[in-house]
Amino acid sequence: MQTLVLSLIFLAGSPASLKDPPKVAAIVLTPQEEKRMQQFAPMTLKKIEKGKPLDVYDIRLMTRMGLADEIILAAIAKTNSTFYLTSSDIKELRQGGVSQKVIEDMNETGKHNYK
Repeated sequence: MQTLVLSLIFLAGSPASLKDPPKVAAIVLTPQEEKRMQQFAPMTLKKIEKGKPLDVYDIRLMTRMGLADEIILAAIAKTNSTFYLTSSDIKELRQGGVSQKVIEDMNETGKHNYK
């Protein structure tokens, strides 16, 4: 089995964030995480591997699978995903257990392209 490596964004003194210019490190999905993704979210895994943008449903799936915020944020960064979240999207994400940190960073991706 091949190991999937994602880019992870780190800012000096703070955890993963998409708001400011990043320096890149690497993070690896554990074999168990990769197996769960292949089993329960194969289309999301393919998007990540091919660098295709993720959507709200993908983020909810990754959260439901128990992936850490840092892995979800890394997947968003690796795929250059951009989100223009509506209030119903935010409600859906919250109901799906997505952390406030991930929601805020998703929201920031749309702001950078909306100048």
